[in-house]
Amino acid sequence: MTKKENDIKQEIGNFLQAKGWTKDAGSNYKNELNGSVYRMKFNTNVLRYEVKSEAGWVRLRSGYWKDISITEKGIRGLT
Repeated sequence: MTKKENDIKQEIGNFLQAKGWTKDAGSNYKNELNGSVYRMKFNTNVLRYEVKSEAGWVRLRSGYWKDISITEKGIRGLT
């Protein structure tokens, strides 16, 4: 992971904590909304946005670190 990607990773973590997400033991961030648990999973190459289901974690969106950025509206680059 490049320095730029590490910086983005840190910025995303700070952004999520400011929005009320909590960091778990695996260095991922979780949030509960309307009875569902959501997770931002920090993988080596990608950021994944997931929801917990009865079958396990289901990917909703993801993006490579090189494409991720933060804007005033939120996290950009997840498809």
